[in-house]
Amino acid sequence: MNAHDGFRRGAPTFACSNCGRLTRKTNNTAGSCCPECDEAAMVENGISDCDLQGEDLERAEAKIAELHKRAVAKGGVIAGVSA
Repeated sequence: MNAHDGFRRGAPTFACSNCGRLTRKTNNTAGSCCPECDEAAMVENGISDCDLQGEDLERAEAKIAELHKRAVAKGGVIAGVSA
Protein backbone atom coordinates (compact mmCIF):
# COMPACT_ATOMS: atom_id res chain seq x y z
CA MET A 1 0.00 0.00 0.00
CA ASN A 2 1.04 3.56 -0.51
CA ALA A 3 0.14 6.80 1.22
CA HIS A 4 -2.70 7.46 -1.21
CA ASP A 5 -4.56 4.17 -0.80
CA GLY A 6 -8.15 4.98 0.00
CA PHE A 7 -8.12 8.51 -1.38
CA ARG A 8 -11.09 9.09 -3.62
CA ARG A 9 -11.86 12.02 -5.85
CA GLY A 10 -14.39 14.21 -4.09
CA ALA A 11 -13.86 12.56 -0.73
CA PRO A 12 -14.28 15.06 2.09
CA THR A 13 -11.31 16.24 4.09
CA PHE A 14 -11.17 16.65 7.83
CA ALA A 15 -8.80 18.32 10.25
CA CYS A 16 -6.53 15.93 12.14
CA SER A 17 -7.58 15.99 15.77
CA ASN A 18 -3.93 16.16 16.85
CA CYS A 19 -2.14 18.50 14.43
CA GLY A 20 -5.04 20.16 12.60
CA ARG A 21 -3.73 19.29 9.13
CA LEU A 22 -6.41 18.73 6.51
CA THR A 23 -6.36 15.11 5.45
CA ARG A 24 -8.61 12.41 4.06
CA LYS A 25 -9.51 9.02 5.40
CA THR A 26 -7.10 6.40 4.04
CA ASN A 27 -6.55 2.70 4.50
CA ASN A 28 -3.67 3.71 6.82
CA THR A 29 -5.69 5.72 9.33
CA ALA A 30 -8.27 5.10 12.00
CA GLY A 31 -10.32 7.65 13.84
CA SER A 32 -9.80 11.32 13.21
CA CYS A 33 -6.03 11.64 12.77
CA CYS A 34 -3.74 12.07 9.78
CA PRO A 35 -1.55 9.02 9.00
CA GLU A 36 1.48 10.41 10.90
CA CYS A 37 -0.44 11.31 14.06
CA ASP A 38 -2.36 8.03 13.89
CA GLU A 39 0.90 6.05 13.80
CA ALA A 40 2.36 8.19 16.59
CA ALA A 41 -0.70 7.41 18.73
CA MET A 42 -0.21 3.69 18.10
CA VAL A 43 3.43 3.94 19.20
CA GLU A 44 2.33 5.85 22.33
CA ASN A 45 -0.17 3.10 23.10
CA GLY A 46 2.61 0.53 22.67
CA ILE A 47 4.74 2.41 25.18
CA SER A 48 2.08 2.21 27.86
CA ASP A 49 0.74 -1.25 26.96
CA CYS A 50 4.20 -2.83 26.92
CA ASP A 51 5.67 -0.70 29.72
CA LEU A 52 8.68 0.07 27.53
CA GLN A 53 11.88 1.14 29.25
CA GLY A 54 15.49 1.85 28.40
CA GLU A 55 16.53 1.64 24.75
CA ASP A 56 13.11 0.41 23.63
CA LEU A 57 11.48 3.48 25.17
CA GLU A 58 14.09 5.76 23.59
CA ARG A 59 13.46 4.25 20.13
CA ALA A 60 9.70 4.61 20.53
CA GLU A 61 9.99 8.22 21.66
CA ALA A 62 12.32 8.98 18.72
CA LYS A 63 9.77 7.43 16.34
CA ILE A 64 7.01 9.61 17.79
CA ALA A 65 9.18 12.72 17.42
CA GLU A 66 9.97 11.81 13.80
CA LEU A 67 6.27 11.23 12.99
CA HIS A 68 5.28 14.52 14.59
CA LYS A 69 8.01 16.31 12.63
CA ARG A 70 6.67 14.77 9.39
CA ALA A 71 3.12 15.87 10.26
CA VAL A 72 4.34 19.43 10.85
CA ALA A 73 6.34 19.38 7.60
CA LYS A 74 3.09 18.51 5.81
CA GLY A 75 1.24 21.47 7.33
CA GLY A 76 0.25 20.31 10.79
CA VAL A 77 0.82 22.27 13.98
CA ILE A 78 2.06 20.51 17.13
CA ALA A 79 3.24 22.58 20.08
CA GLY A 80 7.01 22.44 20.43
CA VAL A 81 7.58 20.71 17.08
CA SER A 82 9.13 22.36 14.04
CA ALA A 83 9.65 20.93 10.58
